[in-house]
Amino acid sequence: GKDHRVQVEGKGIIDIAVYESKDAMAIFLVNLTNPMMMKGPFREVYPIGQQKLSIELPEGRKPGAMKLLVGNEAVSSRIVGHRVEILVPSIEALETVHLIWQS
Repeated sequence: GKDHRVQVEGKGIIDIAVYESKDAMAIFLVNLTNPMMMKGPFREVYPIGQQKLSIELPEGRKPGAMKLLVGNEAVSSRIVGHRVEILVPSIEALETVHLIWQS
């Protein structure tokens, strides 16, 4: 019944992995969208469009610096309740969102 710590909303099939430390979080988004995804190695990459990440804020923390590591660009965010929302413009094969928490 509890919401997941990290949620992704958008079209496509994505595998999500999360790495957390005391002061930061890295969210790895792997684009699995492919008509042959269950038939062995990918033969072609099918880029997907905008994805909305919703991340539960750690107790007593707020978001600081945020960056897309593969796209090498800063991202904007907004706080909605006890979560921070980030828009990832697109994902080709992989994107990593890196967040640094502030007290």
